[in-house]
Amino acid sequence: MRLWASTKPVDELTGLLSRGSWVRDVDDALSNPTKERVAVIVMNIDQFCQVNKTYGYVFGDEVLRQIGQVFLNRCKTRNAVPYSTFGDGLAVVLKGGDAQSALELAELLRLDVEGLGMTKEPVTVSAGVAVAKDGEWVEELFDGAEQAMYGAKRKGRNQVGVRAAT
Repeated sequence: MRLWASTKPVDELTGLLSRGSWVRDVDDALSNPTKERVAVIVMNIDQFCQVNKTYGYVFGDEVLRQIGQVFLNRCKTRNAVPYSTFGDGLAVVLKGGDAQSALELAELLRLDVEGLGMTKEPVTVSAGVAVAKDGEWVEELFDGAEQAMYGAKRKGRNQVGVRAAT
């Protein structure tokens, strides 16, 4: 079951909207004259190449399907839309979101994925959160969230990082 009735491209594996939709949707939200706050969460499956090497690509696809379902289920109760951004990358856009609500959602998603119990060692995700600054472009917002995610990975993975407010 999808969160939206849409003609937007959907990733067939995860059931989430595609990267192209994500870029357009964030750009639209940032350029909206109502100036509704926009927060993004960028996530990456930790050591996903190792999952594929250990269990095979068919199993890796099943991991992506189940994580997509987790994102759809968790986001439907919030003003959030999940996206598949590339291979093992995922993103969520929260319109009207602030850093705290984005951090809470990212942490819930992280725990949901960890709790899937698909392998002997849990499949985990690292996440980065950023809230759009006035006049910020899509690329800058994405970069801020991505840098926060890489910071979480450097601290040991399976964590959520937040871009510092300036």
